[in-house]
Amino acid sequence: MAVRTLRVAIVDCTAEFVHRFAGQISQHMAVHCEEVLLADVEQGRVPVELLQACDLVVTTMEHHAALLRLHAVDNKLMALAAIPRLEAVIQLARISHTQAVGVIAKSNDYFRAIKRLLSRINVGALQLEPISSLEKEVLQRFIDSHAVLVVSEELEATVRQLAGDNQEIIVFSYEIDQGSINQLMARLVIQAQ
Repeated sequence: MAVRTLRVAIVDCTAEFVHRFAGQISQHMAVHCEEVLLADVEQGRVPVELLQACDLVVTTMEHHAALLRLHAVDNKLMALAAIPRLEAVIQLARISHTQAVGVIAKSNDYFRAIKRLLSRINVGALQLEPISSLEKEVLQRFIDSHAVLVVSEELEATVRQLAGDNQEIIVFSYEIDQGSINQLMARLVIQAQ
C-alpha cells in the first residue's frame, strides 16, 4: 500500500515568512508545502482551487479571517500562532529612535510586517528604511549607509558578506510556536488516515 504525501498550503502576507513556515513544518513532517501569498489569493493570481486541492491550508491567526471570507477552504483551514523571534525584538527595542535602520528583504511586505509589529509593541518611532533591490552595487551602498541592518533569514549570508565588522545585523522572522506545530502534526496524522 502506497502512502501518499499530504499537501499543505501555507498562506501569509509575506513571502519571507511563508518560506520560513514551510521550512519549519518540513522539519517536523514529511509533507509537500505550497507557499502562497495572501494577496495573490485575494487578487486572483493564485486560484482558490489550488487551496482546495490541498489536504490542509494553514495560516497565522492574523490572516485567518481573510481566508475565511473566501468560503472555499473552511473545513481545511487551520490557524497557527506565529511569534516573532524574541532576540530580534529585543535588539530592535534597544535601538535609538534617532538612528536610521536599514531593512533588507525580497519584499516590501516584510518591511510592513516589521512596522506593524513595532507599532504594536510601542517601538514604532524607529526610522526604518527599506530596500528590496538585490543588485550588488545598490545593496552595498545601502548597507554602507546604515550601522544597523534588519534582514530576513534568506538574505543573512549575503548581507554578512557585504557588511562591515562594526555593523549590527538583526535577523528578523516569525516562527510557528511549538504548540501550533504539535496541533498541526496531530491534525495531519488524522488527515492521513
